[in-house]
Amino acid sequence: MGQLDVVGELVRARGFDLLLGFAIIDRQVGTDVTAVWLTTRVDDEQVGHTNAVCIVDTDPEREKKLRSLIADRAVILTTGSEPPLPLAAPLEVTAIDELLQETSAHQQRIREAVSKSPRGKGLVQPTFPSAPSAPNTSELRDAAQRALITANYLARVWTAWLAAEEQRRRRTIDPRTQTSPWLMPEDMNSPHIAEFPFGFSQRVRPEPLR
Repeated sequence: MGQLDVVGELVRARGFDLLLGFAIIDRQVGTDVTAVWLTTRVDDEQVGHTNAVCIVDTDPEREKKLRSLIADRAVILTTGSEPPLPLAAPLEVTAIDELLQETSAHQQRIREAVSKSPRGKGLVQPTFPSAPSAPNTSELRDAAQRALITANYLARVWTAWLAAEEQRRRRTIDPRTQTSPWLMPEDMNSPHIAEFPFGFSQRVRPEPLR
């Protein structure tokens, strides 16, 4: 079993089939507004935003609304944010940076696998989009804007991972003979697109519905 198949088993074992995506939360110290931006996988290789809400502390249903928004989602706190309520396993923005690093390493492995394969001679090398830059939200005063910019960063990085996985998957089966393996080594020959890379998948925890 290759590492990508292990990721799939890990996801299923931890109940990640219930993971709806991510809730990006901005709640700066000393403020009374919590901004929540929901980001999820909307197609095989596409990530998008599905909802955005700002909730003030004086809202009598504040906690109920927040719990409803983040249930079955992994939470990412924007830079400088504090949890707006007790959370199981919130992530910092640096987790997105780590996802990007794993994605870049994965892209390189795919290139090397194609180059080293005797069957890859004369074939077009896979191409990948430029790596997105981490945003600087420290000077922004608007909670919704900070959350949106961070959510956009996550969406671009996650999309880059899924696109790399699709490039890898396409090279697991010879299009002429329909046989496998083809260009990918055994540990990269899974026919399925992994939701996340191995390291990142170990950090992602969906928030329970309370």
